[in-house]
Amino acid sequence: ITLKAKPAHKGGKVTQAKLREARNIIDQRVNGSGITEAEVTTQSGGQVLIEIPGKKEGKKVDQLGETAQLRFRLVWTGGLASSPTKVDTTAEQKKIDAIDWSKLSLNQMLKAELDGMSTLPPAYQPGVAALQAQAKGFQCLKTNLKVSDTADKPLVTCNPKTGEVEILSPAVIEGTSVKSAVPAIPQQSVSWIIQLALKGKAVKVFDTVSTALTPTQAQFAIVLDGKTISALSSQARITDGRSQIQGGFTAETAKALANQLKYGALPLSFSVNEVSEVGPSLAGSQLHAGLVAGLIGLILVVVYCLIYYRGLGLVIVGSLLVASALTFVMVLLLGKGAGFTLTLPGIAGLIVAIGITADSFIVFFERIRD
Repeated sequence: ITLKAKPAHKGGKVTQAKLREARNIIDQRVNGSGITEAEVTTQSGGQVLIEIPGKKEGKKVDQLGETAQLRFRLVWTGGLASSPTKVDTTAEQKKIDAIDWSKLSLNQMLKAELDGMSTLPPAYQPGVAALQAQAKGFQCLKTNLKVSDTADKPLVTCNPKTGEVEILSPAVIEGTSVKSAVPAIPQQSVSWIIQLALKGKAVKVFDTVSTALTPTQAQFAIVLDGKTISALSSQARITDGRSQIQGGFTAETAKALANQLKYGALPLSFSVNEVSEVGPSLAGSQLHAGLVAGLIGLILVVVYCLIYYRGLGLVIVGSLLVASALTFVMVLLLGKGAGFTLTLPGIAGLIVAIGITADSFIVFFERIRD
């Protein structure tokens, strides 16, 4: 899989330092997803090359290249209908960008959700009107929804699964404040969720937000790469910074998202440049040579054991057969159940492990002889 890097924000640059950081994060994501012996390297032209053994790992392409920028935002307006066609809202976005939203306090943003956006100071009302106009022309797509997400500005976006358009506040908590992300199934439930634990100042902010929103069960949104993945009603005050993401996850998607959040957001944005499957032609000849060498070694061990230990040599041969059969069954089970891919280093390790069986008997028999 070849990913092409581009700046995450307008005016940014693709630097070698950012590319190396992105490479390390992608490498952690690959390893965290349970894929064995993958290689992640950087190439010229701002590219990251991911080599994954196996035939069915192509579905992980989008997950590996996603920025995974998580933000918590207040829902200023929710439940709006999606526009049937895409409307050019460039003029409205310019009005929104012209306002310094970073000067809004948390209390002002909370009041805007609870009592309406008209409670914002007069200087922000042109931006409020632009946000409302932008929301009317927003088309919510179930796939390939692209939304420019800037932390200190309000956001018009939607949940692709429900199709509801929302106007969200500037970010109140950044994804960098996530301490841990664990996929789980709650008790008395069958749906997967992601359990989040926050750290630092975010714990106090989350306490303030949940305290303010709980009396009316108002919502806050969890936004990933500009798209709302969960809009939750605040049911109780949360003082320990622990929350959960609900979004109709499967075991695989929950693990993938938790994996992305755990290792942080990518400093660059990536697009898929190429996905290709390379056949094991070179490895085929190496595998054949390795199996021939292993077979010759096994025959020599068996012959030596039968000559040296005679009848007891049959015990060694029988144990080797049992160990080989158990190893083969375990490889099949792991391949079917956990996606284990057998590679050349893995084959070498299995041969060594079977050889240890013979070594253990030799040590045992020599102790009896002593």
